[in-house]
Amino acid sequence: MAEVDTNMGNHTPAGGENGPIFTGENPPGGFEPNAPESFDPGPAIMQAGADAYNEVIEGGGDHASGMQALGGACSEAAGELGIPPQEFNQAMEGFTDGFNTAQMEGGDAPTCINAGFDAADQAVTDGGGEGGEHDYHPPTDVVISPPADFPDPGEGPINPQPPVDMPEGMTHNWEEGAPAEDHPMNTHEEGEPYGPGPELAPPAEAGDMFGDAAPIATDATAEVDMGVAIPVLGDSDFVAPPAGEGLDEAAGIMDAAATAAAVADATAAGDNGVVNDGVMVDGVATASGNTDEGADDGLG
Repeated sequence: MAEVDTNMGNHTPAGGENGPIFTGENPPGGFEPNAPESFDPGPAIMQAGADAYNEVIEGGGDHASGMQALGGACSEAAGELGIPPQEFNQAMEGFTDGFNTAQMEGGDAPTCINAGFDAADQAVTDGGGEGGEHDYHPPTDVVISPPADFPDPGEGPINPQPPVDMPEGMTHNWEEGAPAEDHPMNTHEEGEPYGPGPELAPPAEAGDMFGDAAPIATDATAEVDMGVAIPVLGDSDFVAPPAGEGLDEAAGIMDAAATAAAVADATAAGDNGVVNDGVMVDGVATASGNTDEGADDGLG
């Protein structure tokens, strides 16, 4: 488990050495023994995260630690419930975007966390993720304990939470009913690890609302230090200027490339390297339609 450098209050992250979140005696939220087929793991995952956040805050921990606990509990719960990593990644990337957007707009902790749950649900359902039938927002807004140090808008972004790669034998589908008495969830001994445990996501830099999710340049654009994107169209005559050049230099390089191509075409056509606009290969200007023999220098 990643080392956490913040005040976790009285909260002990579940998973790994700390045992499972869910057992026969402590089933996931929303599980009904008499109607197990109605169980939906999405809300149970998010409720586990909200509970972990509240435990940190109510135990004297700070907001950043609460968010790490929330993410860790969500990933552990998803791992124990057998949620595919692809689906969990979709959900938590949606949660991250929803939370950060609401926080940038000035929302408080309950508003931002519930906005994250809504966005997680939309990301999985609308994104067609594996197991996309799961609802990732509890039936009603979860109750969130307000922290004393909730950051100002744009000052407290979060990063996506990695999933837990839980061994298959340690997962359980609660839609089929409670786990058997001999299931590892029920036979776990205190102090023994239960799966690898969650790797807590690091806090993002202040002001960086989406962590490491910086725009990625594609082969259709070339970035220059002036912040201008110049088209690069495969083998065309347009090229990106070297780093450190300004807009004038960029335009000059592009003009020179176009002129060189035109001169080459004129030479191949037998026009002795003269282009119709009066520019020669050696850079000497001529009147339109003149050749390099007897060019008027304008002094006679």
